[in-house]
Amino acid sequence: MSESTVLWVDDDPYILRSLRRLLRNEPYHLRIAHGGAEALEQLENSPAQVIVSDQRMPDMTGTEFLERVAERFPHTVRVVLSGYADAGAIVDAVNRGSIYKFLTKPWNDDQLRQTIRECVERHHEMERQQMLVAQASHVDGDASDVAELLGHLLAERSRALEFWQAALMLLPVPLLGVDVDGRIVMANEAVRTRFPDLAHNLLGSDMHVALPVGISRLIDEVNRGEGSSRSHVTRLAEVPVRATVVGLTGAQFDRGCLVMFEPWSYESASSHVNAQICAML
Repeated sequence: MSESTVLWVDDDPYILRSLRRLLRNEPYHLRIAHGGAEALEQLENSPAQVIVSDQRMPDMTGTEFLERVAERFPHTVRVVLSGYADAGAIVDAVNRGSIYKFLTKPWNDDQLRQTIRECVERHHEMERQQMLVAQASHVDGDASDVAELLGHLLAERSRALEFWQAALMLLPVPLLGVDVDGRIVMANEAVRTRFPDLAHNLLGSDMHVALPVGISRLIDEVNRGEGSSRSHVTRLAEVPVRATVVGLTGAQFDRGCLVMFEPWSYESASSHVNAQICAML
């Protein structure tokens, strides 16, 4: 497999210079572009496997640029670099399938390097899947049916992920998505509605910093495989809630957790106990 190319798009020359220093020893080729239009022109002449774009650029935003990339170069892995103020636009772009991941400003050098490595590996996995389908399609007999099935499965997996992302965002129950490294990668509309002050700083943050200790401990346990779900009663932004953590281990998901928040009071606690007693009878 040939060396991967990462195209970094940013209009700030100081950031681009620091990135060259930071990523100079990484196992991929780094190219730069100073805006969306220049990057699109580069991609027409020389492909890149991973594309990282700053969100705030003068000619077009990072999400606008990456949506164009998704249409014209769909087999790329696309990442946006953004501050918390742009969280709404970023989540919307993730839901539409134009962005795979996001990096937050200011970034941690080690986390940035690791994220880009994961994106490069993600592209390698996409290539391996495409090769599998291509190899199966050249086998005689019933293997053509296998190749067709594999192609349908890959397409269905992509559509299913887009569907579930959109569905989770629209649910009236406050939900957070936390990846296996403890990074909060999704906060749905209900979180922003019910916890507006908290939601402003959630996306992209470390859950150990953003969430109460009791909740982050449960998430760590589920991420380590010590149970498929956990619940805990605590306060979130001074509001009493029952937090339920559910591990995402199905075929449609990468590893990580969903965290659901329900209003909690002495009355709901009593009802919960009564329901448990009834279930035992």
